Amino acid sequence: MIIPLEELSQTAVDNLIENYCTQAGYSDSGGEGVADACGQVLQALKDEKLLIIWSMEKEEAYIQNAAQHYKAMARSE
Repeated sequence: MIIPLEELSQTAVDNLIENYCTQAGYSDSGGEGVADACGQVLQALKDEKLLIIWSMEKEEAYIQNAAQHYKAMARSE
């Protein structure tokens, strides 16, 4: 299930974004830092290029690429 960005607290959004960036391998040690990456992720969420998904099976929310999400949904129908 897609969770609209506006329905989450800023703290929840920040935590999801930080987790997403950390899992993607961004760090503050050289190159593109976590803060820059997190800003880009927030913009992608606002532009709906990334989505916040609630997994009922795992009982957790995570960020996923919109195209991948919709492709997976089409396969499961």
